[in-house]
Amino acid sequence: VHFLHIIRRKQKMLKQILKPNGEYNIGISKLDITDNFRNRLIPLQIYFPLSKGEHVPFDKLYETRSGNKFPQLETQVFAKPCDISEMSEYYPLVIFNHGNNGLMTDYAIILEEIVSHGFIVITIQHQLGLDKELPEYHSGRSISKHANVIDNILCVFDWLKNHNILSKHCDTSKICLIGHSMGGNALLMLMSRISGQFREGGDAMLSNSTYVKECVIFLDGEYEVPTSSNIPILFCLSEERKHYHEQSGVLKLLNKLGYKYIHYPGSKHISFMDHAYVHADNNLYFSGDFDKRTEFYINLRRNTLDFIHKHLEINYEKAK
Repeated sequence: VHFLHIIRRKQKMLKQILKPNGEYNIGISKLDITDNFRNRLIPLQIYFPLSKGEHVPFDKLYETRSGNKFPQLETQVFAKPCDISEMSEYYPLVIFNHGNNGLMTDYAIILEEIVSHGFIVITIQHQLGLDKELPEYHSGRSISKHANVIDNILCVFDWLKNHNILSKHCDTSKICLIGHSMGGNALLMLMSRISGQFREGGDAMLSNSTYVKECVIFLDGEYEVPTSSNIPILFCLSEERKHYHEQSGVLKLLNKLGYKYIHYPGSKHISFMDHAYVHADNNLYFSGDFDKRTEFYINLRRNTLDFIHKHLEINYEKAK
């Protein structure tokens, strides 16, 4: 019995995600908002810094209303479920957008690290199980899926500026937008849509204002590279698609335009989700052993943090 207890304890420890390095403990709260114009529910998950201290594991909060096709992760995270009223300071903002058929709750390894360094992160559930089944022509060429993501992002941004708590703690003049696959493709479309618009004001959201700092992090996908935007973009790309990026001319264009990009050894398109670390025995999510997977996440977290701090002009001590 004692031997079985040890095995189960080790299995539970292995199912914890990678611990954050920042000095802030992490709070997490789930909220639902509604876009009344579209009569659409938009589930949110808010990560926010708490007091400074040692990181301890908590049971993960799941989003169960999506139509996702990935298995629920049985794991522990380092975000404590609590009310957003427990925030006490003013922080830059990150808005995160999941990939197609994914969950907003499956990127904790990246997002908890960011929050632990003093950021508020809002994740958006873009796809719901109640969504209508899409027609055949929708797959691949239609932009309606990405248009839905864009409208969700804009709705959330307007909502948080009027929220009685978040508006007092979110610095909307410093914002980073992150998207994986579908979520990243939508961000690039959004940048293209508004890059030529004249807008005034002190709030960020890919504006032309000199009073704001913004950046975008793109986590793999199929896309058209923005050619006229002055917003900094970091392209974090999978090794799985490196040959495609070379043959399609994407890398040539990235080099010509001066964008920063990184291909991560062993990574696949879905490696950017927590699954690759939690399911370390499954090569579906990553090509490499557990140490290589851990190295991938460590490098990804360091690269994203370095990029965010540089382009939002925030000083910080790098995590070792």
